[in-house]
Amino acid sequence: AILLAFAGIAAVAYWLRPAGTGPAAGAVAVGPAPKEVSVPEQKSQAISGALQWLASAQEADGAWDPVKWGGKKEYEASLTSMAVLAFLRNNGAVRAPEQKGALKSGVDHVLGRQNADGSFGPDCTGRMYNHGITTVALLEYLPRRDDAKLREAIGRAIGFIRGQQHSSGGWGYEKKPTSQANTSANSRDFSSWV
Repeated sequence: AILLAFAGIAAVAYWLRPAGTGPAAGAVAVGPAPKEVSVPEQKSQAISGALQWLASAQEADGAWDPVKWGGKKEYEASLTSMAVLAFLRNNGAVRAPEQKGALKSGVDHVLGRQNADGSFGPDCTGRMYNHGITTVALLEYLPRRDDAKLREAIGRAIGFIRGQQHSSGGWGYEKKPTSQANTSANSRDFSSWV
């Protein structure tokens, strides 16, 4: 539950970021890294402690295991990606070596599990939820490691999102365009385009 709370904080920080700080619409472009913001020392220590805990909760394969924290295994891609976002949203400053290692290992974990169709996560009820969060995390990571493998994975991920869009313009939790559109899935999948 604590891991999910920290990952949730990361997701909220992402959604509340200043306008114009995300990737350009339809582009897989590298922009400047986020500027550091002055954070009072007490808050900085709390954030650092939370990130240290996240790093210590990571599995050897780079994932954060939802089953270990009371969740379902099918959400491993999104939980791992939310942890990645927590490290990335730390004002762009991941300084501790174990945090840098956790960030890279988390990204490598989800990259290594991209499906042949470009999606992330198993074919389950929450597939588009998993996929949208993972795509956003990879887009956020791109300025730190701009390489062909990462760009190719992101391009395939965005292609998958485009292919799953409903005729009404939205996305559902499931990969099939026949599922009902959902605001949560819409916001994550759409945000990877903007």
